[in-house]
Amino acid sequence: MKIFARRVLLFTFVVCFFAISSERVFASEGEHGRPKLGIGIPVSVQIDEFYFKWWLNDNITIEPLFGFGMVSVNENKGYNWELGLEVAPRWGNEKLVKFIGVGYAMNILKSGSETYTDKLLGIEFGLEYFVKEKLSVVGIVGGNFVFADDGYSPYGSIPGSTTFNTASSLIVYLYF
Repeated sequence: MKIFARRVLLFTFVVCFFAISSERVFASEGEHGRPKLGIGIPVSVQIDEFYFKWWLNDNITIEPLFGFGMVSVNENKGYNWELGLEVAPRWGNEKLVKFIGVGYAMNILKSGSETYTDKLLGIEFGLEYFVKEKLSVVGIVGGNFVFADDGYSPYGSIPGSTTFNTASSLIVYLYF
């Protein structure tokens, strides 16, 4: 319940921030009438993440990822940050958009005086269904190469290893 409450609070803060920002950024629409900026919250993850989605045109998006969480490592409390960027070519119609995304992310854990960083390089395939003009649901399946830190892996891999993990997620986007 605590994680859900934090996500709702975070989502509300982000929505309010963008609602009072420049109207010019949000006013432009693509060929299909889609707003160009979206904010997404994953439905099924353990770290508090949120995504931005900028439609450069009707066929390409750029999607920064930001995440934050509190963790405990060897009885030390710490902070877990996740930062990433994805580029995704898209095709489809007004309601259903298919995409293939390529992305890079860093999962950074700071605990006491130690800092650990995992790097992820991934590909994903997905569908985005526009329920309404400013609301969509995205389903994704994909995989990541994880290059784990030598001391400790914030992502949960064996320290110092390179692994391939599969993943799936469901994300809800609100557009402005």
